[in-house]
Amino acid sequence: MGVGDISTNGGGYWADHPGRTHQQGLNADVRYMRANIIEEQGYDFSGEPYSNFSLERTRSLIDFFIQNGATRIIVDYRSGIQETAIIVHDYPPTDHHDHFHVEFADPDGTSN
Repeated sequence: MGVGDISTNGGGYWADHPGRTHQQGLNADVRYMRANIIEEQGYDFSGEPYSNFSLERTRSLIDFFIQNGATRIIVDYRSGIQETAIIVHDYPPTDHHDHFHVEFADPDGTSN
């Protein structure tokens, strides 16, 4: 599982991360899951798709995050993952072509 941008010095401000996020370990970017266990770049919806994208594994990982308190997950609209109250599609121009974004609520309520 590839995870990045859990805690960026000063937080992040990108088009796909409105406001300052990725400051306190409550937001992370996670690569879409592969159908095999080869360690290489994950699936990318923006160009030539890798044939090893696993919707089932990605969905299982997203379900795990939801069961453990995720409050919002942003996925590429081409991923095949259905929108829900927590899962939202990132429509063009998309910045979630090679990862999904997961957010958790601050357990002590002190973050912005």
